[in-house]
Formats: sequence, structure tokens, C-alpha cells
Amino acid sequence: MAKIVLSSFVLGGLGRALSVNICDKNPISDKDEVSISDLTIDHLKEIIWNKIKNWRDIENVKDAYELSLWKIEAPLEKLNKFLTKIEIEQLGGEEMGIVSKFRKFFPEGYTLPDETIHIIVQLPVVAANPALLVESFGAQFTLCGRENTINTLWDGDVVNSYGILNRFKNYCSANPKKDRNFHPIPFLGCGPGTGKSRFLQEISNIVCEKARLSNDDEVKSILGKAIFLNVTYGNGSAFSDFDVNIGAEASLALRILHIHFVHNHINYLEFRDIVGKQAKLLTLSLALHTIYKSKCKEVGNTEKLAIIVGIDEVNKLHDSNREVFRELIACVGSMSCDPKIFFVPILAGTVEDPLRSVITNSMHQALQLPLQLLDTSHMLLIACDLGFDEAFVYQNNLFRRIIADIGGQVRALEIFYELIWNETKIKKLENIDLVNIMHLLERRLQSRYDFATFANQISPVLANAILERPVNENDGIYMDKDKSQHVSYKMLKSLGILTLEPTNNIKFYIRLPYLWVWLLIKNTGDQSIYKFWDLMINPEEQLYWQQWEKFNVNFWALRICLFSVIGCKTIKLKELLKDTLYSDVDMDVDVDIPNYNSVQVHYLNKQYPLYESILDSNGHSCNISYNDNDKIYKNGCGAECDGFSFLTINRGQPMLFGITNEMARPRIRKSTKN
Repeated sequence: MAKIVLSSFVLGGLGRALSVNICDKNPISDKDEVSISDLTIDHLKEIIWNKIKNWRDIENVKDAYELSLWKIEAPLEKLNKFLTKIEIEQLGGEEMGIVSKFRKFFPEGYTLPDETIHIIVQLPVVAANPALLVESFGAQFTLCGRENTINTLWDGDVVNSYGILNRFKNYCSANPKKDRNFHPIPFLGCGPGTGKSRFLQEISNIVCEKARLSNDDEVKSILGKAIFLNVTYGNGSAFSDFDVNIGAEASLALRILHIHFVHNHINYLEFRDIVGKQAKLLTLSLALHTIYKSKCKEVGNTEKLAIIVGIDEVNKLHDSNREVFRELIACVGSMSCDPKIFFVPILAGTVEDPLRSVITNSMHQALQLPLQLLDTSHMLLIACDLGFDEAFVYQNNLFRRIIADIGGQVRALEIFYELIWNETKIKKLENIDLVNIMHLLERRLQSRYDFATFANQISPVLANAILERPVNENDGIYMDKDKSQHVSYKMLKSLGILTLEPTNNIKFYIRLPYLWVWLLIKNTGDQSIYKFWDLMINPEEQLYWQQWEKFNVNFWALRICLFSVIGCKTIKLKELLKDTLYSDVDMDVDVDIPNYNSVQVHYLNKQYPLYESILDSNGHSCNISYNDNDKIYKNGCGAECDGFSFLTINRGQPMLFGITNEMARPRIRKSTKN
């Protein structure tokens, strides 16, 4: 029988009241019970926890020890679920220490006032998750393959070791350094569809997990309970003339105040219109210190506070008004040095104009966060976590080949899995037409990205990848005609555009997603350097044995074009014929490389050299000359060699080069590489 009935009120969630019975003997577990005279506040927490632990609105609370209890005598109508520590004290509340006895607060003979709440149950302050930046199908992907990104954000890189952790230690030190060199600006300057926004969305989980695993109490208590916010210059808060008029700092401050205080009740545009011209008075410092004061009111005075803000789609700001963008960099960089609030801005945007140079030119250090292509194991893991049948995922050969062709490009993977997911609503997984899914994926990607323009920028990368020429990771390409924006292969790897496979020395082979290569080449047109590629790259086209002659001739033409596009004027014969079988000739001779625009392929209807007057398959007369090193010929049926061309060696000397499929012929052998 209950000796005391406590009316309790649980803050947070739905803000509910409940009755808690205190008896002579009180069960606190399945096996143990405690008498009322021995009952402590710690035991009382267990009793209350057993009544509320299955409430859905407190699912983030792990156990009874996270609860805080207050003794109070106040009518229910004076309470609300948002009460802060200060407000509870103003109502006469007294916090109940966990080692105190229950009878200290409710002694024998104490009469509980009627129509009042006697206990307030305060839930732990849980770090709020930032607003969603990604609501597409990929938002439910398991975050994997991002260890390097996470470690760089937390620990820094080889150039600057001031990631979040060392910056935080500096913040907590007796004399924190304010020099901007100790406060680099983290940024995700990656290619389109590589998962930038998705990573920003996971920052709260990433930092809280790192804090949980730390042995440092300040890291646990401050970073583990940081305020996480995500703002964007895209979607519903896109960059506009309003931002130009009020300035970069005010535009960021306005977004931060909206997302922290009112985004659940009013959209950004409505909030912006309400604030109106007064927004021009806002500063980043004012916004962050307003949040700081709000936090102090909520949990009591706090000496230190961490605020981590993801700023997405900054390329929209940069592309529209570079001066405003530079102002944004300056204000977030300066605020990072503030000793009162530990502020971490994380910028994200595409690689169209690399962000590193803009940040560096602002005199602030840049901390590039790599966001690389996913490997096959991670792509398959994501499929299983989405609920796709594990046996199908790992054993269906066509599915595995398509995954390999996607090559870890996150947006392509997201679309592919979403298309399959939609089909599973009406079909079994094994009955889905995966080839048709790939065609749908192709169309989606075509409509989303400007492959034709990008192909022109990345042609040297494609050429080195197809030729399998090892490169230095610090070499790269220029993103502009003036050759002022150089992007290294190492950078392209971190941007999620390619991977680098080490050779036996300090160089690397470039690896690109096959699907991406196919779409890039498909969009360049017949007059491009890839005009001889179609037969080899088109997955719709079957390649029969009879077509190998045409295949080899086109591949030889493609190879010459690719050497031309990377700037080779001459090349050693042994490099030109790398990885092929060839006759016993001098391989150290220099071979002239014609310009790729002049390279032609002709299909002859008769054998050469038996006939002097030869027509090609289009009925046009072919005048074959030793001096035409830019023409490659597929020979007529029955000829000794299936294809041939004339190389120009040693500054003008012609050399006949023949190609054949028949390996029995020792003097002329085919290329085995494609």
C-alpha cells in the first residue's frame, strides 16, 4: 500500500504529469527492494525511470542516472515542459542530490499539499540535431567510408594539426591563442553529388561520438553537448539580392538565428521579411552570443559553449558575388578566434572554383576535408542496410558489375538504389530489369550535370586514366583558360572525382568511375578526341569476334589521340606500344604524334598493298601515303595484317605499323589492352 503519493511532472517531450507511489518497501529492480527509511534520491530516480522509460518522447534518455529531480510545491498550471533551471528555482524548486535520503525532503509526518506538483523530473540536455540539409533517398544511407574525412575534421591534417580537438584544447587553455593560424576553416570543396550535405548533416553524431570516446572531461561535457546548426545558401534560403544588401555577415547571422530559434514554426523567407531592413544590424557575434545567453538561461550559467555551424552551398554565394563571399570568410574566420564561444564553421560547396584559394587569400588557414569515392564494400553495405536481400547484393553478378561501374559516386548510387527501391514495391528484387534501371540512371544524371563542359576540363585526366600512365599526385589540370586555377590529382581524389592507385614507385594510376567516363565521353560529340571510343564504351553494343579487327584499329586511333591531348609531340615507340606484344624492332626510336583533330580511320574494301587504287567502305577513293601518320586503316578481307598505319620516326622516316588478331604470326601482334 502506498504510504506517500508524489505528483510528478516530466519536463521536455510532451510535458506530462504522473503519480509515483512510495511504499514501506519499494522495488527498484526485479530482485531488489528498499525500505522507505533507506530510500535515497538515486533510488527514487530508479522508481520514476521504471514508470517512464518506455515513453516514446524520451527515447534519447539512456537510464535513470541521467535524470535530475527537483522538490517543488507548485500548481500544475504554473508549469510547462520548457522550464529552465533558473525558472524552477524562481518557483521555489530545490534540486535533490542523488546521495541524499528521501526522508530529507519528505520527513515522517510531512503533509503533502493538495493540488500541487511535488517532483519535477528534468531530462538531460541532449545535443540538438541540426536541421536537415538532405531529404532525398540518400539521407537514409549508412554513413561509411568517411573515416578520413572525420579524422581530418577532428585531428587536422599533415599541414595543419588544428582540427576541432586541438582548437578546443587551445580554447580551454589558460591563455588561448587568437592567431588565425591556429583556427583553420574546415571546408568540403567537393565535386557535385559526392555527399557534402549528407556529411554536414551527420556532424552532430560525428562530434558527439568523438567526444564520448574521449578521456577528457571537458571534451565530453562541452563538445559532447555542443549546439549543432546547419544553414544553407540553397533550397528555401537561397542567396539573393537581399543578402547583398545586408552584407555577408548579416546574411549568415540571420540564417543562424532562424535555424536555432524559429525554423520549426516559420520558414526562412517569412522570417527574413519580418526582420526586414533591421537585418542589416545583425552580426555573427551578436547571433552566437544570443544563442549563448539562451543556453545559459536554459541550463544555468555556463562558462564555455561550443557552437558548430555547417554552411552549405557556399558556391552559390561565391558564384553570385565574390566580394560578399570574401566577407563571409573574413567574419567566420574572425569569430573562430573568439575566446568566449568555441565556434566551428564548416563550409561546403562544389569545386567549380576551388574554395581553398579563396580562403587562403583571405589570410585564414584552410582545412580541406577529403570526401573520396566510396569503395565497393561500402556500396554493398549500404544496399544491405537499406533492406535489399543480402544474398542478391553479394551474389548477383549483374548487380555487382553495375555497382563497380558506378564506382563509388554517391549521387549516382543514390539514384540507382532509389530506382530499385521503387521497383521492389511491385516486383521481387530478382525480377527487376537492372539494365533498364541503368538507362533510367543515365537519363537522370544527364539531366542533372553538364557533362559536355566538364569533359573538356577533365580531358587530360581521362587521357592519362585510359592510357594508364602513372602520374605524380601533385600534377593536375587547370580549371580555367587563363591557367590560374590549378587542381592537383591529389585534390581531385579528395574531392571525390577519382581515386589514385599506387604504382611500384612514387607515382599513381588514375582510376575513374566507368559510368562517369561513359557519360563524359558520350557527351563530347564525334569531333572530340574520343571519336573512336563508341564501340568500346557503349554497354548496349555486343562485341563479337568478327569485330575485333575494327576494335583494334579504333583503339590504336584512340591511343594516338589521347597522347596528343596530353601534349605529347613525340614519344618513344616502347611507350606507345606499352603492354602489347610486338615484333623485334628498335623500341627506343622517337615517334611523332599527330594532332588528334587530324586523326582519321578508313575501312578499306580491298587488300593493301595488292591494289594501288583502293576505295573505303563509303566508296571514297583512298590515296595511301607513307607521309600520312594521322591515318589508320582497317585492311580488306584476307590481308596479312588486319589494320595498319605509317609512323613517322626519327624526324621524318616512315615506318609501317601493322595490327593483327592472329597471335600465331610472330612479326605483328595485337594490342591486348583496352
